[in-house]
Amino acid sequence: MEKNLDFISHYDKHKSCCIQDETILFINAIHPTQATKIIHGWIHMG
Repeated sequence: MEKNLDFISHYDKHKSCCIQDETILFINAIHPTQATKIIHGWIHMG
């Protein structure tokens, strides 16, 4: 619960410094590849 309250406090401070209509992004550390690697595919031959 204490970590949640710390996050809320930090978020509120950060949010108060933003200009109107500024976007705050939340990103995690998963690093998805978004299908940039071709693994296999069906190709019609002949």
